[in-house]
Amino acid sequence: MNAALLLSIANLLYLVGTLFLTRKVIKNRNALNDFDFYGSLINVAGMLITAYAFIMMEWYSAAIISLPTMVFWAIAAIYSFKNRRVKNEKKDICCGEL
Repeated sequence: MNAALLLSIANLLYLVGTLFLTRKVIKNRNALNDFDFYGSLINVAGMLITAYAFIMMEWYSAAIISLPTMVFWAIAAIYSFKNRRVKNEKKDICCGEL
């Protein structure tokens, strides 16, 4: 088994996993509340690097297949960041300065 085949299989597994996560988020909008900001951001960075590597190898179809995963994790990171800000603002309003 060569590296190209392994990368293609991994890319398809990421896509299938993202579809399952997206289905869960569509059914339950609060599912994103438990996503970690830094973990989501690291996933976005990893997917960007992977997509760039696919483009460098001229595997444009693989780069396109990786886009849904990258978009999902970008949305999760943005949502987690906004959710975190809202929680911090409520904490400041609730408890005042200590």
